[in-house]
Amino acid sequence: MTFKEKKFIEGWSMHQFTSDLYPKDRINFQQYYKIYGTNIDSLIKNNILLVPTFIKIDVDGIEHLILKGGKNTLLNSNVKSILVEIDENFKVQLYTILKIMKKNNFIIKEKVNSFMNGKSNKFKNHFNYIFDRN
Repeated sequence: MTFKEKKFIEGWSMHQFTSDLYPKDRINFQQYYKIYGTNIDSLIKNNILLVPTFIKIDVDGIEHLILKGGKNTLLNSNVKSILVEIDENFKVQLYTILKIMKKNNFIIKEKVNSFMNGKSNKFKNHFNYIFDRN
């Protein structure tokens, strides 16, 4: 996959690890390079990780793809809660995540504005959704 960086600063956000799925007007990238990627189910199946109890996904635009790659993991009753950052302007992402979570018997426990909301109108529709297993 291609990794795209807006700025070359350690720990900086707004990078993208995927093809061009996120709305193009959102980010001007300065660097591109290839990087290996896998999915949640592969990490569990190959005993790289144990099935987690809690999952946090905040990856600047591909949260729905991460969840799609964890369909078997999400069925595991050990997973109790998942926090997912969602940009509600990115409708494909929003509706895909809500559908996946409902299908896997998770309900919205809480919806909180992302940290950056108070600092910029650009992020006013970014929320941390907390889903608990029903």
